[in-house]
Amino acid sequence: VGLEPRGFARLVGRRVAVWGRGREGRAALALCERLGTEVLVVDDHPGAPGDEGGAVALGRSEGPVLAPRRLAELGVDLVLRSPGVPCRRPELQALRAAGAEVTTLLGLWLEEHGDGPVLGVTGSKGKSTTASLAGGVLRALGLRVAVGGNIGVPASELPAPGVAVDAVVLEVSSFQAADLRASPRVGVLTLLAPDHLDWHGSYERYVADKLNLFAHRPGMAVAVNATDPAAWAATGGLPGRLGYGRPEDRFGLGAGPGGREWLLVEGRPYLPAEAAAGAARLRGRHQLLDLGGALAGVACLVDRLPEPAALEEALGRLPPLPSRLATVAEDHEV
Repeated sequence: VGLEPRGFARLVGRRVAVWGRGREGRAALALCERLGTEVLVVDDHPGAPGDEGGAVALGRSEGPVLAPRRLAELGVDLVLRSPGVPCRRPELQALRAAGAEVTTLLGLWLEEHGDGPVLGVTGSKGKSTTASLAGGVLRALGLRVAVGGNIGVPASELPAPGVAVDAVVLEVSSFQAADLRASPRVGVLTLLAPDHLDWHGSYERYVADKLNLFAHRPGMAVAVNATDPAAWAATGGLPGRLGYGRPEDRFGLGAGPGGREWLLVEGRPYLPAEAAAGAARLRGRHQLLDLGGALAGVACLVDRLPEPAALEEALGRLPPLPSRLATVAEDHEV
């Protein structure tokens, strides 16, 4: 009694604007319909030039699609922005100043479920591979796992961790991380390099927006690719940081029996790199580092790792991600 509702429950009884009509925007509309929430649809391209009469399906009816400049006059309590909409757009800044809340589906989901067995993966590159591999590692432990977020499943379609599944792995983009107010239990940072600077405004702001994923849980465990100087330097202030990738790290790559490269756990050979790469169809050392990040994140989340043979079998069942160093054809030995 007297407690504020958390997560998606905070949409009930409020006047909500959904900005964007892509996959996440459509998922937000479907969620608002299920909750009986009064919803308005906003898009940068509502219809033909000068035309605000575009329509979007809202359950059994059609509703108008409005231009962002109309937001100030709509009297909304909360804006669910699609990740591609910059969180510092002037229209959103004005709404915040007027007392409205601006958030995302992922922000609301983490607010409700972030205390559970949730692993959040971010980084300039390698997010999808690392998140997918982490799901494979968890399944090798016999756990029920959902993988979603930026990897393709909107947060409103994710099951509750610890109830419908044993763990959830989230791929989180900088667009999604920028205005989060809750963090998952464990995080992974794959690497940092300049990206999406038009959206963030500067490299410094881009890094800060990335690291915001880890800013709302004091002392949270964050596995950081220690072979990337930028990622390692940017995370020096995180008290729960642990490195992965170097031979001396708890989860690293280094020489082992037979003079081959091995995945190492606490300095001991765990799985030959060649076997891991073959099972998961990984090409390049950078993807082996992604597997190291997955192992580090899972170990921090559930405090155990699968037997190497079980992991190798589980990796072999992972479907390859599209556009990741795949052989598309062979012709004349090329």
